[in-house]
Amino acid sequence: MRSQTALVSCSEASEDKPSGDKKSGQSEPKPTEETRVENTSREPETIEESTSDEASKTTSKDEFEDTSKEESVEEESTEEDTTEDTAEPQKALEVISADAAPDAAFDDLLPDLRAITADTIMLPAELPEELGNPAIWSERPTEEPKIYPEYGIVFADMTFDDTFAEPPRAAMRGTLASAPILAGMLDNVPEGFEESDVEEISLPDGTVAKLRYLMPIGQTNAASLWEGSFERDGAGYWLEVYGDKSAVETARQVLMSMVKIPNDVSAEKTEEKQTEEEEDPAATFLEDYYRAVSDEDWSKTYSYLTTAAQDEFTEEEWATAQSIRASQNPRPPIVSVEGVGGNAAGDAAIVDVLVTYEDGTEEKLSGITIVADTVNEPYGIKRGLSESDVEYLRGLLEGS
Repeated sequence: MRSQTALVSCSEASEDKPSGDKKSGQSEPKPTEETRVENTSREPETIEESTSDEASKTTSKDEFEDTSKEESVEEESTEEDTTEDTAEPQKALEVISADAAPDAAFDDLLPDLRAITADTIMLPAELPEELGNPAIWSERPTEEPKIYPEYGIVFADMTFDDTFAEPPRAAMRGTLASAPILAGMLDNVPEGFEESDVEEISLPDGTVAKLRYLMPIGQTNAASLWEGSFERDGAGYWLEVYGDKSAVETARQVLMSMVKIPNDVSAEKTEEKQTEEEEDPAATFLEDYYRAVSDEDWSKTYSYLTTAAQDEFTEEEWATAQSIRASQNPRPPIVSVEGVGGNAAGDAAIVDVLVTYEDGTEEKLSGITIVADTVNEPYGIKRGLSESDVEYLRGLLEGS
């Protein structure tokens, strides 16, 4: 999903796929031949009426010519102004109802999508041809599907034999993904990219999405793209359309037709999952992680680390360092864990955690790093390590 796949390296992917023609404005009509003939015929009538007075004839003709010139100037001015105002119009899109059904291209995907996600499903009612065909961005589960708090859809210029697929980067035209949202995630500019052409797009239900163009800086293996993002029902949603700036209409069309899909199955699973997780994946993850710390289940805590954190220590080194730390700082069993603040940093957040122990004492743990990572089911979050965390744990190992 976003933490794994946003801004994918896809130098092979096509970036020049146009997103449709724009309609141009219509200018005021020029005088027809019929009108010109009529205007010309007025001159003899005026001259004939004033044959007895040559001066009057000349004056009448001059006035007519001046008036014709003024009318011509006004017509040209009106034409120029109209053309200038409509030089770069947005493509007119049909108004989509919030109750509209998703595009028929998703019909085969919906049963499987409903079976694997507890998230609110958002899909476009009109899928632009430029995006190709959709598939669930994953391998097909070999066992009974697990329920995740996110989903991902990939659009590719190819046909699929299954509703689950992982197409090659060169065939990908875009993605649509949801994930648990952390503070600031929608506004973060990914490292190595610059943001431009920011605008707001209203979804059919009134939800406001942010659309922006992201261009890689100093990267040779990343593609430019349009990213649309919005928040709905506590989850974040990200649309990515790969290509240059001409792909903006494709991104707009998807966002402007994005609708919530009725999902009784997902709604039931969501309710069950929210009851278990107290409606907050991050809070539940922290409580589960620190209960494992309290139980000294170092294997479980190691499985909750990010890949980067696991690269710093083997599981054996991690268990040794944690055992030393626990023996040096004994604590009563933990009875509750609560996040009490923090700051977002990209897909990560630095949070403070208030731990309450069995004897009633409390301890505030500051600067805990958590990272959005959809591989880690069922929370979509993992525990990161700061430089000071790594230095502290290495010190424990070196002193043992």
